Amino acid sequence: MNQRKTLAPDVAMPAGLSADTPLKRRVPDKSHVAELHRLEQLLKLQKGLGMAIDSAPMVVAIIGIDGSVLFDNRAYKALRCDLCGQEPAGAFLAAIEQQTGFTVDKDLHRGRGFTNIDVRLNAADGALLRWFVCSGVYVEGAGKAEQRALRDELCCYLLLMANEVTASYQRIDEARLNLIRIGITEQQVLQTMREAISAAIFKLQAPLNVARAALAMQGSMDDHPNGMHKEVLREVLQSGDEALESLHTALPCSLGERISPINVNEVLHEVLKLSTDRLLAAGIVIEWRPATVLPTVNGRINTLRCLFNHLVDNAIHAMNESGKDHRELHLTTRQDGGELAVEIMDNGHGIPDPNRLKVFEPFFCGWSQPFGHAGMGLTLAREAALDHGGIVEISDGIGGGCRVTVGLPLRGMEGE
Repeated sequence: MNQRKTLAPDVAMPAGLSADTPLKRRVPDKSHVAELHRLEQLLKLQKGLGMAIDSAPMVVAIIGIDGSVLFDNRAYKALRCDLCGQEPAGAFLAAIEQQTGFTVDKDLHRGRGFTNIDVRLNAADGALLRWFVCSGVYVEGAGKAEQRALRDELCCYLLLMANEVTASYQRIDEARLNLIRIGITEQQVLQTMREAISAAIFKLQAPLNVARAALAMQGSMDDHPNGMHKEVLREVLQSGDEALESLHTALPCSLGERISPINVNEVLHEVLKLSTDRLLAAGIVIEWRPATVLPTVNGRINTLRCLFNHLVDNAIHAMNESGKDHRELHLTTRQDGGELAVEIMDNGHGIPDPNRLKVFEPFFCGWSQPFGHAGMGLTLAREAALDHGGIVEISDGIGGGCRVTVGLPLRGMEGE
């Protein structure tokens, strides 16, 4: 090249040659030029691909066979910050191993991966809940021939891709909660109607039994001066029996819910989520202590939802009536021998000792301001517990409040 831009060319003669020595120009091979161009384009493509992966909205990481993260993108780094420094790859692989049994050190050598595995991530403080759909692809760092020749164990990697679907799960969870809310409402209406009609039948039977006794006593007196009383009593008994028959006919049938294994912790969590608005409006602080490992109970899930919903509803109403500034609701689950125990405790005004059995009677209402409470909540709760072979007990709670303990046998509903 003529770097000085003069008419004379800049020529550097190799050693041993003179200006008169004829020079032969070697023309480059076309295949070499094409290969060089292909490599240049491939290098540009790799750089562009790296930039695209780094800016991709999904979490991407390349993981070595020892579990170390060799490459990650911006979404991965942001997720690590959200998890308070916890390595997302470790959390993903632990959840995937629990679901599918996949491990990097064993399955990666076999060229195995995984596809579309749902993973839930929680922060160390439990405040963060996010859902991801994860896939893992086996990637070779060298050809198989080179692997066999070098016996290199670190030449295969796992390409981890995680797409966040938290918003979709939230919509699904909201729809599921709406269905649960509808189911609980239907179950409570049905139970209330059954208990109300049964209580009416019980109340009506008492005067009818008195009328039958009076009629029998008059029938034994042959010299009774007034026979009109007998006729009136017969008409009363006839009308009362017709009313009883109508009430028995009006008793609604049960929904016929099937029996299945139930995780009581999940049921309580659903009930709390359904009551979130009321708890926030009342300024109630919740202390939720579920057992880490809790066996399932065979039973009817909607019936148990109604049971705990009645108890939480009563606790909220008791704390609202107490007028206290600081309000606490404690929920605890534990296994006690062959029984599963659930404690719901509040710091409201409590239940006096003389009323701790009466509160389970139909239509007994101890509220100073009922606001639609008909006195059937604890009655229905006890009936649901008895259906599952359990019990409901009332004792003193925190700060003069109430503690309700529900005991459910682990064997669940027998005979079904």
